[in-house]
Amino acid sequence: MTETPRQPLLVAASDLVPGVPERFTGAVRVETVAEIPGSPLSVYEVLFGAGARTVWHRHDGDQILVGLDGECFFQFEGEERRRLPAGQTVRIPGGVRHWHGAGPVGAASHLALNHVGATEWGGLVSETDYRSPLAAGS
Repeated sequence: MTETPRQPLLVAASDLVPGVPERFTGAVRVETVAEIPGSPLSVYEVLFGAGARTVWHRHDGDQILVGLDGECFFQFEGEERRRLPAGQTVRIPGGVRHWHGAGPVGAASHLALNHVGATEWGGLVSETDYRSPLAAGS
């Protein structure tokens, strides 16, 4: 029997729950869109409530984020914060420490296409980093 990957859920903000504190600040919902045994790729939809975000973290392999709804933000360690609006994508190279989440005003969601591998979860994103100036053109 062949499994068909689900379509993105575009989950409702009413479905948000407090995130696992070792991985998130604020209310989130993470839904598996596709995890195929033996495949090098997993796909998740992540909805962040206003102000919610991941902690600093890094993945063994590359990660692609695709903005779905609202306005997500992301930041690579040592760089300026950037926007990830709906319909845009960003590639996060394996090993690069980063965070991503919603802005302070409204909920936002993205797809996360992850190369299967370990994730190293780090410390909380400070309010200074979270509200840091945006990169030019972002």
